Amino acid sequence: MRKPVFALLVAVWAFACVYAVPVSIGNDFLELRFADADKSFAITGIVNRIAGEISFGSAGPESRSPNFWSLVFSMPDSTGGVKRAYVSNLNDARSRVVERENGILRFRWKGLDLPGEGGVLDVTAEVQLAAASRSSEWRLSVDNRSRRWALRETAYPCFTRLVAPGESDVLLPHENLGARLLKKFDCNTKSRRHCWGHYENPSAFPMMTAFMKNGSGIYIAAHDAQQRIKHMRH
Repeated sequence: MRKPVFALLVAVWAFACVYAVPVSIGNDFLELRFADADKSFAITGIVNRIAGEISFGSAGPESRSPNFWSLVFSMPDSTGGVKRAYVSNLNDARSRVVERENGILRFRWKGLDLPGEGGVLDVTAEVQLAAASRSSEWRLSVDNRSRRWALRETAYPCFTRLVAPGESDVLLPHENLGARLLKKFDCNTKSRRHCWGHYENPSAFPMMTAFMKNGSGIYIAAHDAQQRIKHMRH
C-alpha cells in the first residue's frame, strides 16, 4: 500500500557561513544540505542565499532523534488493545540511495523491517527545488508490504534543530488563524508553557511557522488542498 503525504513548503526571503556536506540541492535563493547514506541522509542545514548565506542548521546527523522522517505502525493485540511499532530514517535498511533528477532529490530506503516481518517496508523522501524558485517542496511516500502492520502516522520532515536557543525570532501558530512572534525565543520553561506544543489541522491553527535570524528568514508550511488531518510539532 502506497500512502502519499501532503507537501511541505520551505521558503526563504531576503532581508557567512558555508560548510561542505555530502548531499545538497540549491539554486540562487536556497540551498538544502543532507548527510551521506551512512548517516541516513539526516537534514543538516538550510541556507538562505539571498540574505548573506545565513544557515539554519540541525543538531547534526549524530542525533539519536529522527532527523529526516519517522513512521508509526499499529496492529490489534490479543487483549483488544493496539500494538505500535516505530520506524525512522535511523533504522537499518537493506539499502539507502539518493537519486538526482531535474531539481529533485529522491532519497530511498529499501527493505526496512517491521516486528516479525523483515524487509517489508520501502520509504521514498522527495525534495524538489526548481531553478528559479524561492520555495522547496517536500513529499514522502511509503510502500508497506506488511500483512500485519498498518501505517498509522507519518512525520516529515523532522528537523532536529533549526536554530539555537535565543538565536532567532520564531513565529508560532495561534488559534485565531494568526501567529505569535516570539523575539529571541530561548526555549525556557515559561516559553514552553505558553507557546510550545503541537498544532492540529483541521483546527483553528494554521499549519505554518517561520524563523528569522540576522535579517534572514525561512518559512515552513503544510500545503494540503485535501485538508487531511495533520500535526505540526515544535
